[in-house]
Amino acid sequence: MTSESLDAHIRLQVERVRAGIIRPRRIALRGLLPSESLVLPCPRNKDDRTDDRPQKRLGAIGRRHTEPLRTMLRELLNRPAEQRGAPRRAAPVR
Repeated sequence: MTSESLDAHIRLQVERVRAGIIRPRRIALRGLLPSESLVLPCPRNKDDRTDDRPQKRLGAIGRRHTEPLRTMLRELLNRPAEQRGAPRRAAPVR
């Protein structure tokens, strides 16, 4: 998954946790991101290979989506213990 799609998916699940619809026993996420100091082979400006704007833009997009992920998961970790019980059960349909 890209940081953009992962951000959207996790955001939806966090909202479900906050609403009490789901109460996971644990949440584990491992993300592998290249070092920002690493010069990647793409994206590149085909006309000017020394132009670092495409690399900077890619880094900014990644940060825009990974920082909120960290924040959301930290907030879940620090929520009060009473919010960590069993999920709410839906009323039976009759």
